[in-house]
Amino acid sequence: MDSAFSGVESLDVTVGNDYRYPSVSEVSLAPFHNFSPTLKSLDVGPIAFPCPRLFDFVCSFPLLENLGLEGHNGAWLDEEDPYEPRIVIPSTSPVLSGNLEFHVLAGAAKIVRPLLDLPNGLHFRSPALSCEFMEDTQWVTELVTLCSHSLESLDILHTPRCAFICAWSTPIT
Repeated sequence: MDSAFSGVESLDVTVGNDYRYPSVSEVSLAPFHNFSPTLKSLDVGPIAFPCPRLFDFVCSFPLLENLGLEGHNGAWLDEEDPYEPRIVIPSTSPVLSGNLEFHVLAGAAKIVRPLLDLPNGLHFRSPALSCEFMEDTQWVTELVTLCSHSLESLDILHTPRCAFICAWSTPIT
């Protein structure tokens, strides 16, 4: 990347504005790798999971604190697909000590599992998490548990289809 972008601290990678348009997983993220060595905030979406190169992309920003992910399970299947590209977790990962914005329609396992495996761990202070399917709540719970040592606030929104909205926001004391 050109050194003209060396001071950028925030990047938003958006393709379309809903799930009828191509998703980030269908577009190459390669031109944005190492976009700015000072990047602290990254928002990516919509993503059709799995997106095997997503974590390599996220880990190319060593100072990254804030991460926003929006997406859905592209295959709309909960079971593992033996032909699905494998996610390779890099040997180092960014700081990830700020905010996490995580909005997933379905298939949270395909994005949370690799997040949980990042080598430097997760240290988010203010996660805002939402999911639609009950099966995804276990992954949201695991993510919150892993960040419990650093939590300052927590927002969780579970919007089951054809049901009332259950939402809560809790400052951590």
